[in-house]
Amino acid sequence: MSIYIEFKVLAALVFVAVVEPDCRDVNWEDSFDRLGLSECDRMGDMLVSFCRSPVDRSDDRIGRLERARCCSKPFPWQEGNDYVKENWWHSMDTDSTWSLCRDGYFLTGLYRSIGGSTLSNIEEARCTRPLNHPAKYGLCEDVDISDCFEQAKCCSCPDGSFIVGLYRGGCSDLRCLDKLRCCTMTVSPK
Repeated sequence: MSIYIEFKVLAALVFVAVVEPDCRDVNWEDSFDRLGLSECDRMGDMLVSFCRSPVDRSDDRIGRLERARCCSKPFPWQEGNDYVKENWWHSMDTDSTWSLCRDGYFLTGLYRSIGGSTLSNIEEARCTRPLNHPAKYGLCEDVDISDCFEQAKCCSCPDGSFIVGLYRGGCSDLRCLDKLRCCTMTVSPK
């Protein structure tokens, strides 16, 4: 009887480990102030939220994006990673526009240029998908973070979903990052 109980406890622990993603905050305080890629620090992790410092209307540069929260892929999506660079050179220059990863891919990082510090300087996205994930999503939701990004706060996707795109509102300041497109993975591998 004790072997049966030990097996059930072990099975429950394994199930919890598989269901609960492993998430951690990644410091972008310095990296997003300069040219280059700021991304999740573990291969295969995907972005679920951004945290910013207090709004200062005279200095609301993108470098005030201080941290990102990255989470591991849920089960059964453990098979390898396919990474792509998405060209956001023009979409992040335009008010009231979405910049998105291609279907089935999830955001893992942002590349910024020099010569400015506005949303227009976000030039590329790094996106990933597990190798066994189809080129589509489960459920998607556009999350309005306009009020959230008006203060020093973390703005997140709902539990179980990952960032797949950003919406630039009516200006080029960081506070005009108005929406996150958040999607879940599909139900089963391809």
